[in-house]
Amino acid sequence: MKEFLFRTRRGLLLQLLVLLLCIWGVRKYLLPHDDREYKVPAANLFIFPDVAGPQEVSVIHKGHVPSWREYDFDCPSAMAILLTDTQSQWIGLVHGLKSIGVPFVITRDVQAALKHKVVFVYPFVSGKVLSMDELKAIAAIPRNGGTLLATNVYGGGLNEVFDYDDIVPARSHKSLQLRQGTGFPMFDSIFSGAINSEILLSSNTGRDTMPGVGYTHARHPIIGFEDTTSCLVYKDYGVGHAFAIGFDLGNYFLRNMNGRGPDNTRAYVNVYDGGVDILLRMLKEIYSFRNGEAVTLCPTPGGKSFTILLTHDIDFTRSIVNAALYAGMEKANGVKATYFIQTKYVKDWNDDIFFKDSNITYLHQVQDAGMEVASHSVAHSKVFSKFPMGTGKEQYPSYTPFVKERLVTYNGSILGELRVSKFLLEHFAPGTIVRSFRPGHLQYPSALPQALVATGYVNSSSLTAGDAQTYLPYRLMYDRAGDQETDVLEVPVAVEDERGLPMLQRFDSCMLLARHLSSYGGVMNVLIHTDIIGQKFAFEEKLINACRDIASFSTLGDYCDWWRSRYDVHLSVVTHDKGYVVTLSTPPGSGEVKGLTIQVPASWSLQGSLPGVSQQGSKVVVQSFSGNLEIPFLQH
Repeated sequence: MKEFLFRTRRGLLLQLLVLLLCIWGVRKYLLPHDDREYKVPAANLFIFPDVAGPQEVSVIHKGHVPSWREYDFDCPSAMAILLTDTQSQWIGLVHGLKSIGVPFVITRDVQAALKHKVVFVYPFVSGKVLSMDELKAIAAIPRNGGTLLATNVYGGGLNEVFDYDDIVPARSHKSLQLRQGTGFPMFDSIFSGAINSEILLSSNTGRDTMPGVGYTHARHPIIGFEDTTSCLVYKDYGVGHAFAIGFDLGNYFLRNMNGRGPDNTRAYVNVYDGGVDILLRMLKEIYSFRNGEAVTLCPTPGGKSFTILLTHDIDFTRSIVNAALYAGMEKANGVKATYFIQTKYVKDWNDDIFFKDSNITYLHQVQDAGMEVASHSVAHSKVFSKFPMGTGKEQYPSYTPFVKERLVTYNGSILGELRVSKFLLEHFAPGTIVRSFRPGHLQYPSALPQALVATGYVNSSSLTAGDAQTYLPYRLMYDRAGDQETDVLEVPVAVEDERGLPMLQRFDSCMLLARHLSSYGGVMNVLIHTDIIGQKFAFEEKLINACRDIASFSTLGDYCDWWRSRYDVHLSVVTHDKGYVVTLSTPPGSGEVKGLTIQVPASWSLQGSLPGVSQQGSKVVVQSFSGNLEIPFLQH
């Protein structure tokens, strides 16, 4: 065989052929975006006369490097996060707690943490980071009537505090599983939403490891790893409580929110699979467990159970025409939607041109109906995630991305897709400021967050809830990593129209998802392409009618605006002789917060009458406020 390959002409030709095939395969499948400039024939372009732009240059700046000190302030009623490692991924914990609405502070001072009823020691406990006196003080928290929560208890002699025998460090855990008969109905209810009562931590490939510790022979295990060790254990002190978790929650939250979770996620879309949300709800329950001062911020405005975002992708020739019909139906039903519109002025492998003068009237009809106009890119390329960043000077009409075939696109750049689509939509929809973006095929470049910032976008819907493992909004990080923070909000897609049965036949499963989300205020971000009317149109109208009394309907932009105002609200609780006072405050110079909803203990009732404040069971809705607002409560 060697003689044939290396000493014969046919053998050498065979080797050359194999080499050429390898080069072709690498170029086609591993390097699918082609950087070579391609001259697009004039017949394949639609040029609007006297339209050119944008003129300004888009520049990538460094992002905000968050500091834990930003969250170090006095608020005894909040959860105190005792940070034992400033280099940890604590920002993931911040983003998660902000989403679920648990008030918190971060401190490095044990004595400062002890002023709080709930103390969360993060990301690990050991004698290397805490002195013997500090460990003794932490151990006394549950005996003194407080709640102690700790992750990765590597040492410090605290076994007895949490009631387990020993630990088993592991380089990677694969999954979490609810133990039977935990005695905690709250956890049983939360985990009932998980597929097979299991949360995946890492994939079978071993590329995305999740290290931690397993607790052995725990007297009261609640959640276990895939082996015989426990991940969440509990000890009841009568007056107080102690919980220990065996892995880094901040790491888990941040990894999934960056779209870098396990590659074998079971439910990409359309089925509830929210590991991040389940664990956030668990933290909220631990914070609230027998805590007479536990008040939290709800993720949904106006006292509603959950939020529905109706969003449409306009990426097909007929879609722009049908978009006006959908917008008319939505207006007639008293709801608003977001329209992600592809500015397709290049005819290529994907489709014909449909962003042209004869279709601008449909864009105006969508705008006039009160809908949000958003960007869905220029090229709608299947390989957008492979695009280079670009120069930041891309302009219409010289920017001509060309989809040659399914996995080959010429002339494209990330900044070009963002800049040019935004410019054209704003130019032809006067008065509109395009602030929201969704990439075609949900292709998600690592550099997209900073590119969105550079081009003036503040909202994103770029991955599915199954990939992010959350149905709540959160802030994006530069390079989808953990060092620099942006102000761009991501709201993942929960339901879409192209996977599985026709949408109308999936209505019951959609309502099952709605029931899961309504239990904690999640967001049902519904993606419907307007390529057809028929069953998709009927599905949407049926969903509106079924949920109009329980859900808050909004555009992506309006909901994100509300969520940002909620993000900055400071919540504190003070006890007095007759009950409690909840103080809500906003930063100086910030605008009004409308429809803010807080959740209070079931035994609380409003004291007296406050204009614009109403109570619905354990939910209290504040119609509008800014500055400081004090709300008094009585306890039954």
